[in-house]
Amino acid sequence: LFALDLNTKERTFLAEDPKSDLTGMMIHPTEKNVQAVAFYYDRIQWKILDPSISQDIDLLRSVDEGDMTVVSRSLDDKVWIVVFTRDNGPARYYRYDHEAKKASFLFTDREKLVGLPLAKMIPAVIKSRDGLDLVCYYTLPLQSDENGDGIPEKPLPTVLYVHGGPWARDYWGLDPIHQWLANRG
Repeated sequence: LFALDLNTKERTFLAEDPKSDLTGMMIHPTEKNVQAVAFYYDRIQWKILDPSISQDIDLLRSVDEGDMTVVSRSLDDKVWIVVFTRDNGPARYYRYDHEAKKASFLFTDREKLVGLPLAKMIPAVIKSRDGLDLVCYYTLPLQSDENGDGIPEKPLPTVLYVHGGPWARDYWGLDPIHQWLANRG
């Protein structure tokens, strides 16, 4: 990611990740400076560029499980809307009081899924025939991995669900096809 001064045409390097493309940014609502950038290899990883929001991001990461994204901020920057994307449940939205450093739960995007037994999606990186890394995900049926190491206790039938590419890919999060296949046993 580069910043471009439109008057001088000077480019300033801001951030990069050796494994993935930029997937998102946090920009101050009035000052318009880039405060954080997100890269998506197997899960969303935020890189803080503006130390003034480091404490906020650290606090928000502890609020809920899943991948955190600030989706909206008020112009006075007092209120942030934050979503946590999850692999085994609906996304959860919070109102974050930036001054009080307090997050309050708002709602989920799929209320009927709350509390249902849903399987986790596990990232895996495999080598392609030409030696490149391919980010993949797999989901195991519930109770098939008692110790939580990502390996089932006994061999299971496998469904290989190939899709995307070369311009698209799969992403970590709640996936109805993964859930359907995993919960069918």
